[in-house]
Amino acid sequence: MAIFDTLNDFAKNVGDKTAGTFEASKLATRIGALNRVIAEAQQKVGAYYYNKVQETGESPDPEIKVYFDQIQETQESIDEMRTRIAAIKAAAANPLDPGKKLCEKCGAVIPVKAKFCAECGAANVVTDVDEELARDDAAPEDADQAPEEGAPEADAAAETEAEASDDTQA
Repeated sequence: MAIFDTLNDFAKNVGDKTAGTFEASKLATRIGALNRVIAEAQQKVGAYYYNKVQETGESPDPEIKVYFDQIQETQESIDEMRTRIAAIKAAAANPLDPGKKLCEKCGAVIPVKAKFCAECGAANVVTDVDEELARDDAAPEDADQAPEEGAPEADAAAETEAEASDDTQA
């Protein structure tokens, strides 16, 4: 019977250890949940302090000024991206408007002849729209009509022109 007593004691120790491990696991989970509550409260305190400093115009404590600057830079980036999104949507709504173009810096829709963007103030290259359209229209037609020099068609065309000029001179 001693063997059964030993097995019984062993099973009891394993059960006690398992119960202890389970209890420790429950406590660790509870600690994690409470740490999240603390982090959320700290975040709310930070947001409250940030908003209070922004509203009053006070200067933040020097230790956290870097975070205020980071928030401001990030917000400016977000605002710039929203402006670009609006410009892209506006351009997509009317893609065939020949009198408009997108600002090279912020993407705002501006007149083609605008030297500066009305949204961000960036300088923009101004090209003569009529001249550019004429070049675009002429380029494909000229490419189809004029063969490259040295090509058999070019040599034949040159010979035909030479013969025609010889006939007119004679």
